[in-house]
Amino acid sequence: MNLPVAWKRLAATLALTGLAAGCASTSSSEAPSGPVTVNVWVMGDGVWKDFYSRLANRFHTENPDIQVQIDFIPWDQGHEKLITAAASGSGPDVATDGGRWTAELAAMGALEPLDRYLTPAYRNDFVEAAWETTQWNGHTWGIPQGFTTTGLFYRTDWLRAIGCEHPPQNWQEFKDVAKKMTQHHHFGFSLVGDNSMETTMCWVPFLWQNGGDLLTPDRQHAAFNSEAGVQALQFYVDLYRKDHAVPASALSTKRNDSHQMFLHDIAGMTATGPWFFSEIKREQPDLKYAVAPHPVGKQAATLATTDHIVMLKTAARKQAAWKWIDYVTNPENSQAWSKTAGFIPYRKSGLHDPNFTRDPNYQVLISATQNARAYPTLPEWPQIDNLLSDAIQTALAGKRTPKEALDDAAQEVDEILADSN
Repeated sequence: MNLPVAWKRLAATLALTGLAAGCASTSSSEAPSGPVTVNVWVMGDGVWKDFYSRLANRFHTENPDIQVQIDFIPWDQGHEKLITAAASGSGPDVATDGGRWTAELAAMGALEPLDRYLTPAYRNDFVEAAWETTQWNGHTWGIPQGFTTTGLFYRTDWLRAIGCEHPPQNWQEFKDVAKKMTQHHHFGFSLVGDNSMETTMCWVPFLWQNGGDLLTPDRQHAAFNSEAGVQALQFYVDLYRKDHAVPASALSTKRNDSHQMFLHDIAGMTATGPWFFSEIKREQPDLKYAVAPHPVGKQAATLATTDHIVMLKTAARKQAAWKWIDYVTNPENSQAWSKTAGFIPYRKSGLHDPNFTRDPNYQVLISATQNARAYPTLPEWPQIDNLLSDAIQTALAGKRTPKEALDDAAQEVDEILADSN
């Protein structure tokens, strides 16, 4: 298999530095002469920093022969830093990553496959939709470390004010509610359109709900520019450009911006995931809101996203690195992390925790897993994601029609996929 064009040079560098697949580190088998240090990169700050710092301290208390040294990397810098580190051999032993990056890093030869550390009982306790994202080319390249679906957060007081008894259940109701909520400098929906991975993440459920798909079944061609895809993007564009039910700032709106609009009486609905619960509790604990499934187009659908924790091929002490990974993802700590970050439990043993099941809003997002789909597990996905987010923003800006924007992106995606075979 050839590597995607965007990082063939990096792959060549990997080969020169001995990091390509199959070049196992010899130092991992050497007996340590003293306490072992495992260098870790964690994507995120805030709750990530607080939680992981405490976890590393507890781990060292229980494992005094292993010291975990953590560097915290902002999410928007994570992908580039990992790719660059993989090429130079200067990366950490272990890292958390957006699951959409894992296959790309694995194809570069930057990751250590984890199959030899796994038992059937360990593997079978993970929610299937989360575990599937760790699989590529017959191997396991990461362990789920955060799992979410998304849904429609809506202001219950705004809904009552426009005379609606229930949240929108289909696209037409969604459009009607969004238009009715839009008045006196208030808007119905806080659309994310800043040309980032979050732009794609928020639009893809509309594509799937309309019967469309991202790629053809053989994963050789783009499929998002089908009639179903064009209709889904037209619906999105109309909310913004025709119905004006979306703030004018949509082209620069990030996911966190959409949260703030929802919290501060600018927008009555937003599409996001369970990580928003802790933000609401912290900033607006008395906010009148609820969560509903995404309004249905032709079928119900939502996006399932999974973060991973991975081991780098260059990890000097692989057994110590795995011990840290296993500790982070064990039932107790994985459940604590889900509660802290506002994720859905990614271990089956945690799905019946009363902390989640007694909350009706959490239950909506847990139930959504039955209609959830994940991105294709492909090394080329980050490039495809970028092209798709650019097409969405281009159409929203009115620079191209939805069909033109998606066709342009599809042509480039087809070239990328052809080059990778």
